[in-house]
Amino acid sequence: MNKDTARFIDRIQKIKASLRYNYTEIAKASKLEVSLVKRIFNGHQEPKLSEVAGIAAALGTTMNYLVNHEDTEYMLSKTRDIHSDCLKFQG
Repeated sequence: MNKDTARFIDRIQKIKASLRYNYTEIAKASKLEVSLVKRIFNGHQEPKLSEVAGIAAALGTTMNYLVNHEDTEYMLSKTRDIHSDCLKFQG
């Protein structure tokens, strides 16, 4: 398993655990088969782009966060800061 795949699996597993979702709930929300979701979450199958999109939506996150090398939380906080500053400037 390469580093990118390991990061992806780690992130989806952490979100799944924090939300206390089971595979059936994720499969239903992502419109995927339960067996496929299990294989993806356990690293036995590399997901297609459409499957990553479904999983991201089901977990309430973005595809970018799941697959990006950068720390997306840091990037989002910077975007929020910029947006907040713009609103202050306009107001």
